[in-house]
Amino acid sequence: MVGLPGLRGVEHIGFTVPDIEEATRFFVNVIGCEYVYSLGPFQSPDDWMTTHLNVPADAIMRELRFFRCRNGPNFEVFQYETPAQHCIPPLNSDVGVRWSRPFGQFCGLDKLYPVVVMPPF
Repeated sequence: MVGLPGLRGVEHIGFTVPDIEEATRFFVNVIGCEYVYSLGPFQSPDDWMTTHLNVPADAIMRELRFFRCRNGPNFEVFQYETPAQHCIPPLNSDVGVRWSRPFGQFCGLDKLYPVVVMPPF
């Protein structure tokens, strides 16, 4: 058997976005997800954020919102604030999330959002 024994699916996928209100409009109005709940703000006086979330110790998680997309995975959407934050989206050639400019432009969005790109069948 190839893969993880017993794996049946994905529970959630996390994204960091520059504007959680715009991300909410995208996930609800474009993708069709249901807004479930939010948490935050959260910050820690020690290195908890670095140890557990792989963000700078001085980061503030302004808000975290959860979205449910029908029978698929939940989306966990974060908005962080930190002095060392990179606000320029990565290139498609950078390691990490693949960004789709045409998709964002087609949907009339001012900012870029990560999307899953599926191969043709």
